[in-house]
Amino acid sequence: MWKLIWREITRRGSRFVPTVFAVVLGVTFLTATLGITDLMTDAAQSSATATLDGDLYAVAPPVKDAPAGDLNSRGSISDELVQIIEDVDGVAHAVPQFEGQAVLLNQDKQPVSVGLSPTLVRGAFPYPPGPEVAAGRLPHGPKEVMLELHMARRAGLQTGKTATLIWAGTTHCLKVVGLAQFKAPLGTTTLAFVDGKDAKTWFSPEGKVKLIGIHVAPAADTSNVKQRVQDAVGPDAVILTGAALRAQQSAAMARTIGLVNLLAQAFVALALLAGAFLITNTFGILVTSRYRMLGMLRTLGYSPRALRMLVAGEALLIGLVGSILGAGVGLALVLGVRQVLVAQGWVFTPGMPLGLVRALVIVALGVLITVAAGLLPAWRAGRMTPLDALSASAPAPEGRLRGATLLGLTILVVAVGLGAGALVKSSRSGVGMRAIALAVAASVLGLFGVLWLTPVLLRPFLWVFATLFRRFNRLPAQFALRNLRRYPRRTSLGAAAMVIGIAIATTGGILADSARQSLQSGVVQEVQSDLVVASLQPSTNVSPVVGALRKVDGVRSADAGIFSAPMLVRLDRDSTRSLVTAGITADDAKNLISLQVKAGDVEGLANGQALVNARDAAREGWKVGNAITVTGPRGIYSTKVAGIVRSTLLDAAIFLDPEYLRQAAGPETLAYRYIFVNLDSPRDTPSAAEIRQVQGRIQQALNPFWVYRVFTPVELSHALSQTTTQVLWLMYALLGLSIIIAILGIVNTLALAMIERRQSFALLRVLGLTPREVRASLRWEAFFLALLGAGLGWISGVVIGLLWRWLLRDLGMGAWGIPALGQLGFVALAVALAVLAASLPARKTLRAPALMATLAS
Repeated sequence: MWKLIWREITRRGSRFVPTVFAVVLGVTFLTATLGITDLMTDAAQSSATATLDGDLYAVAPPVKDAPAGDLNSRGSISDELVQIIEDVDGVAHAVPQFEGQAVLLNQDKQPVSVGLSPTLVRGAFPYPPGPEVAAGRLPHGPKEVMLELHMARRAGLQTGKTATLIWAGTTHCLKVVGLAQFKAPLGTTTLAFVDGKDAKTWFSPEGKVKLIGIHVAPAADTSNVKQRVQDAVGPDAVILTGAALRAQQSAAMARTIGLVNLLAQAFVALALLAGAFLITNTFGILVTSRYRMLGMLRTLGYSPRALRMLVAGEALLIGLVGSILGAGVGLALVLGVRQVLVAQGWVFTPGMPLGLVRALVIVALGVLITVAAGLLPAWRAGRMTPLDALSASAPAPEGRLRGATLLGLTILVVAVGLGAGALVKSSRSGVGMRAIALAVAASVLGLFGVLWLTPVLLRPFLWVFATLFRRFNRLPAQFALRNLRRYPRRTSLGAAAMVIGIAIATTGGILADSARQSLQSGVVQEVQSDLVVASLQPSTNVSPVVGALRKVDGVRSADAGIFSAPMLVRLDRDSTRSLVTAGITADDAKNLISLQVKAGDVEGLANGQALVNARDAAREGWKVGNAITVTGPRGIYSTKVAGIVRSTLLDAAIFLDPEYLRQAAGPETLAYRYIFVNLDSPRDTPSAAEIRQVQGRIQQALNPFWVYRVFTPVELSHALSQTTTQVLWLMYALLGLSIIIAILGIVNTLALAMIERRQSFALLRVLGLTPREVRASLRWEAFFLALLGAGLGWISGVVIGLLWRWLLRDLGMGAWGIPALGQLGFVALAVALAVLAASLPARKTLRAPALMATLAS
């Protein structure tokens, strides 16, 4: 059996190549997606754990009802515990982590960062735990700094040069006296170190820190020292081993990026589904093209089971070869992406991505999907009879469509019901897991319903074009339409990959464009000032910048009263979590920016009450009147929710009056990002020319501060939407991949048609059609098949995308966005490429010896 399988594959290699390529493409996409996701996870977890190299750590006890495994769910501890810890027998050193955020400028005075991570400035001490000195020495005094090795290389700095760092609104020019390194990779973290005493003065003047690292004496037992330290500090702190803290932080980071992994897995699953349709169709071609050979094997005594095993064995071998090649190509793509990220400053864990075990699992999954996709063609092969060896043409059974129609309609009705249930659920209790699960089920079932109804939908589609081309007397087009109408199931299977692929990319494009337009329109409507000064890095002190702005000719006012701080927040009986809380007065909520009120009233801010963002309220089910408790380094503040508002500009979940927020937040945690500028103009509304002139003068005044840029509201909206624009282009990339998969499906379907209709082609030649006209009819078939799949896929994607847009309307998608021009352009490109791709097999088939022999007979 295996000898026959190998002989068939080697003899008919040109027919098996499309199948192998389909498997390679699917497994490549699977490997690349999982590999790149692993890179992101590794970088995120390394960023959270690489610097935690101490034996023990003292951290604050978790806040009540907060998740225990995250530093963000803990408060701060006093650095006075350092001396208490060092007095414990077995402790060599205790190091408080004084830390602040800054912006490092390279030699060209441009900010240096990796991804979206700011530069962290920490205090350096001459004993562990802490960084290793790779070159030079530790900094001493307020004029020296030690840079992390990789960051220094990216900035073009080395020992002896001057580094420019900006924090708290002040520019610091520090001499680089050393380079630091860590044993573990830092991911996307960028670090600079200053003298420990100065770090406390700059970043923790009240002596509050997140953690204290503890280095155990070499001869001491770590577990015994841990217990003694815990007894010494009492309830003021919790002592954890370094391994335990690293594990907690790694798990917390994995939860944070869990949604990204889930979305990646969803795209992989849908891509594999499209690939399975393609593989099934391709194996159907292989079975149909060998009908005489299979019939001859039945004549020689092969049983139906043996023929099924023959096709299944071919699927197994092709799946194995294609999966190995696909895993290799995907791994090469991952390594290429890794090198690009390394060139941008990312640092990853050494070793191959994915690992051997996961690579083997990917190969096994590719083989399993290929074999499963080949089961239906294998079953068809088992139905071959000895008489098929004498048939003039390949069998192409097409049954009635009534059962498929009823099933497809039933699936669509269920999908509509689930979608309606998801919308009702989200309206009543917010966008929870149940609403998301209902929407996912509705999307998947709706797509399956469309695929099941494609043979039925094919008839009116073809009727419209048949009527149109009958008037123009295009004979090749009419032949193509009749051939597609003759085999509706085969036609539908050929269009399935196009339907799935374009539906996926269209849905993603709608969501990305809706988010982009919502962000842009929301920012423009929200900002009430003439200009906005934005900082690349939020600062704890913007007084020097505000003072410089007020001196600019043409500026009437410059306000920076809105700030934010990370706080531990608990509403009613919900668990405590770390959320960004904005400080804003009721007047600023109406004059500087316009918060869109969904429920309640912003005037509650003046009475000490809180507002919550509609995005978070929809996700968590928060309502007006809920009790809320805000905890920070300086204390606890409790109040009630006065209103639910929408804010696109301020990325905050909670809004409080600054007076009340400062009662709980530490001064070192306050972050100012925006300064709102109004112009001194004789008109009520300054002209565009006035705005441009003053904007230029403001930017000149901001240049000495390096990290500030001035925008009009429209310019700011476009700057903030760059990330969603990049996501939109990612959707176009997925659409391009789906086009490749779909074109393979269309070409394979046409190849099946050519094999089945050799006698028909010969008869057409006898009746007077030229080879050019026959090839034209095949190209028209490719055109109609691609247009059918692209049209159904785009319409399905629009419906699914609008369902999800409405479901997520309170989560940053308040505006509709359908990038119709770009998507329809890709659809047109897909149709054109399908026609071009069909030209080669059409030309090859019409020149084949089998067709010439049929024509001669």
